[in-house]
Amino acid sequence: MSKGLALAGAAALTPEAEKATLSDHRERLRVLYVGFTRPRDLLVLAAKVSDRDGAATKSLDLLRDAEGKALLEAPFKEPSGKRSITVGASEWPCQVRELSGMPPLARARARPATRWYAPAARVERLPERLNPSAEPLAGKPRIVSVDRLGGAHLLEGTPEQAGPVGDAIHGFLAADRPGDAAARTAMARRILRGFRVEGAVAPETLLATSDALRKWLGARYPGATWFREWPVRARLAEDPPRLLVGEVDLFLELEDGFVLVDHKSFPGSEKERDRRLVEEYAPQLGWYAKVLAQALKKPMKAAFIHLPIRGEMAEVGVV
Repeated sequence: MSKGLALAGAAALTPEAEKATLSDHRERLRVLYVGFTRPRDLLVLAAKVSDRDGAATKSLDLLRDAEGKALLEAPFKEPSGKRSITVGASEWPCQVRELSGMPPLARARARPATRWYAPAARVERLPERLNPSAEPLAGKPRIVSVDRLGGAHLLEGTPEQAGPVGDAIHGFLAADRPGDAAARTAMARRILRGFRVEGAVAPETLLATSDALRKWLGARYPGATWFREWPVRARLAEDPPRLLVGEVDLFLELEDGFVLVDHKSFPGSEKERDRRLVEEYAPQLGWYAKVLAQALKKPMKAAFIHLPIRGEMAEVGVV
């Protein structure tokens, strides 16, 4: 039921209803503005036309001047053919097409004899947001060296736990600092439990990999400032200028440059390791090196892939 409802009729006369109606009209006008101003080649106005009710143009009826006179008159009730549409005091040529009353089979076979407009050529565009870990980088990444960083560690997780194990390792390496071994071990257990990978890797393994990493980097780059899990957003100087969004696992800032480090929990073979270093891991650091050099106004000194499960540190060339 929608007519003859006393409560609905009374509600429609309230100031709140009047305010809601005005707001609805304004929103419809905004939608009309967008519809009329966005087309490049062609604008189509559609209406349901019947012998009893005429043309149903509820939205278009909102286009009125200060005196309430309609600003737009379209020949909806005219038969198919060329006509004109009145906008204010001006007339514009238009094409009228009647689509109702056609049997389904005939409508499916109907084809326009001529085009009304020239279609624009299709343009392939890259995504506006660039994901450093999923997009290749121009150049030829290479392996510079692979150093032993302590011993290899046992990983007993299932294939489904590979992602969470990596997240747990990243989380611990970001939060760990030198200090009481008992407190650090307790934190390692909490992180492993939080990612539901208890038993996949031992808490002591997390401590050992963190200590080895700190010792190795500290010996090479003493006095460097460490930035862990550092968010990066940069508008690239490209055409179009895309937005790079990512997070650097670790970078060390020096007086005359910076060093990049990316943690990967890969435990596989040496052959597969080398493939991933070049094809998957190095390009990601290449993107970060590009934007950090621009932001810091310093050159990159080196880029490393830290493989804590294998107990290795691989230096890669990314530029």
